[in-house]
Amino acid sequence: MKKLIVTISLLAFITISSFSQNSVKIDVKPYLKQNWKTLGLVYLAGFGEGHAELLQHHYYKFEKKYPNANHQFWDPSLSWTNKYKNNDPEQGARFWGSKNVFVATTDAYHGFKFMQKAAMVGAVTINLNSKKTFKQYVLDAIIYLAAYTSGFYTSYGLMYR
Repeated sequence: MKKLIVTISLLAFITISSFSQNSVKIDVKPYLKQNWKTLGLVYLAGFGEGHAELLQHHYYKFEKKYPNANHQFWDPSLSWTNKYKNNDPEQGARFWGSKNVFVATTDAYHGFKFMQKAAMVGAVTINLNSKKTFKQYVLDAIIYLAAYTSGFYTSYGLMYR
């Protein structure tokens, strides 16, 4: 977390100092109206990543909040076997694509990782044809990083306190 804060602070300092002569102004309302889809997708990507990491490293928090959840689907220490026939790696794939292209359907961890990647690809795709100055791209990157981090923190930190 310290590294993330230092990185964001450093990026903000560089951005502010490099824009001081010829600043880029952001009018918040039009900016949000123009970028709400991208910001939403980036937030969703962070949320997916945060939830996947929470399940992987702090499953006990999820289990405490949802004691009746299907642990075979939600607990990564068990759910990794869902992609195999009868949950046995020796018996091969449960169905065609269960070990690769459709692995996101077999357990929560892979589902959230898919959500993270799909949302990021969507966010990048939306902005492929935008024509902005370099400064605007840097500013967007900082704002998108904040949205991603907010999504991550929501699922990894706030939801399971």
